[in-house]
Amino acid sequence: MGARGKAVDGNALRRRAEQRLRREKGTVAVSEVQAQKLIHELQVHKIELELQNEELLRARSQEEEVLARYTALYDFAPIGYCTLDPLGRIIEMNLAAARFLGKPRGELIRRRLGSHVASASAPALKDGLAQVFAHAGPVIWELHLKEEGRILRIEAIAADPGKTCYVALVDISKEMALQRAHDEAQARQAEMSQRLVAVQEEERRRLSMELHDHTSGNLAALDLLLRTLARQFPTSLLPASDGAATIADIQALLRATAAEIHAVCGDLRPPLLDFAGVVPALDSYARSFTERYGIAVHLEVAGRPKRLPPEIETTLFRIAQEALTNCAKHAGASAASVRLNCSGERTVLEIADDGVGFAPGQVSKLRLGLRVMRERAEFAGGAFAVDAQPGKGTRIRVEF
Repeated sequence: MGARGKAVDGNALRRRAEQRLRREKGTVAVSEVQAQKLIHELQVHKIELELQNEELLRARSQEEEVLARYTALYDFAPIGYCTLDPLGRIIEMNLAAARFLGKPRGELIRRRLGSHVASASAPALKDGLAQVFAHAGPVIWELHLKEEGRILRIEAIAADPGKTCYVALVDISKEMALQRAHDEAQARQAEMSQRLVAVQEEERRRLSMELHDHTSGNLAALDLLLRTLARQFPTSLLPASDGAATIADIQALLRATAAEIHAVCGDLRPPLLDFAGVVPALDSYARSFTERYGIAVHLEVAGRPKRLPPEIETTLFRIAQEALTNCAKHAGASAASVRLNCSGERTVLEIADDGVGFAPGQVSKLRLGLRVMRERAEFAGGAFAVDAQPGKGTRIRVEF
């Protein structure tokens, strides 16, 4: 009775519902066949909803997996990432960025990045953020942090114009330390090279003075003794003509030796360079070079010559000396020119010849000499340039 009563009650409810539906919709009664179709459609629709729900759950799971991977990549990336507002406050950041700043991430959110920047880098941060929010392009600069002297390279780009920007932070402290060590090593090498050049020049000066003061004097004394001997030589021991000829040959050999020693002294360190300056030293060397090699050298001085620091005068003379030596040994030139321009604060030395020249790939014989000249100029703070073409000679330029 109870079960049947429930069924009756259920049927009564259905009839009442159908009656209300007819009153509200004005529809006719639904047949059994139509009801079955509706039930079938409802079942299909239910299955469709279940399938859609499964697809949504699967898509949500995939999104959560992608989000987890992105979060892991973001948080554990070796490069620091953060999001800043126009005031430089940290909106988001990963673990690397927090590690760079030396504090837990929770303590850094909503804090200004500028509070962790060394005072010297504060203007760079301010200017960098202003540029980022002024245009969409990326802006790159360097920041020095307060903690442990860390140096970061910053690359920022606007994310939501006027509201936030994305910032990548790369720790370049080790790179900069290596660069500083490299620069210091180069500076020490340059200093040692300069000291070596100075010691070399001092040794050249000492040898030149000793050769000039001692050897030249002794050779002059020998020449005087030979003249005295020629007057006192007994003609009974040797015919006068033969004795005079022998003594003349000895005197000629002495004079040639004295001339060679004088040239060697000039090559080592001409006294004029120390006492009178580079212009008289170049003039004297040009004349002796012409006598020795038969190559006409024209010296031209423009401007108002003045005494320069000793290391620069020495450098100019040595470069001219090396360039003319290369001209005699390799260029096959018949003439060369040396031009010294002393205009204003600049001093420019140019050495040119009318020799065979050379192509850029044909400098094997000249490589050492050119390298020595370049290093001398750069060690002394000058600029060195060489211009050469096959068949059109060579021009060397040094500027201080």
